[in-house]
Amino acid sequence: MSDTKIKSSNIAGLAVTHDKLHTTMDLTGKTVTVATPSAATHPATKAYVDGEVAGLIDSAPGTLNTLNELAAAVNDDANFNATIATSIATKLPLAGGTMTGAIDMGANNITTTGKVLFGNVYATEGDLPSGSTYHGMFAHVHATGKGYYSHAGAW
Repeated sequence: MSDTKIKSSNIAGLAVTHDKLHTTMDLTGKTVTVATPSAATHPATKAYVDGEVAGLIDSAPGTLNTLNELAAAVNDDANFNATIATSIATKLPLAGGTMTGAIDMGANNITTTGKVLFGNVYATEGDLPSGSTYHGMFAHVHATGKGYYSHAGAW
């Protein structure tokens, strides 16, 4: 086995000087590249990194292509999936359901190609709401067995 230790006797004939040892090295074109880095110590080229980032964001719009922008879009809610699931669960299904509060239609009309079914049922005449507030309303009173219509502030 040859002597591979660096000793002055091994380099004496090479004219190694301080200036040659302490110089700027030009490594242009000397870098090691790995087409598809897979180990923690593999170097990655700019082209490889750019390709991986492009693949990560895919075709996301410019305003949603960073993790911070995505977090802001969901109000920085770490439990967004639970929050949205809870919100959706409170909505009335398209198949129908029971409303627990009043619906304020404002000045909008209710339109349909089917029937509008409703039941305004009261125990006694005294339970009827104000005729002037509910102008045009139909109601049924159990005690009398009659139907009532509100007009001009009266039943």
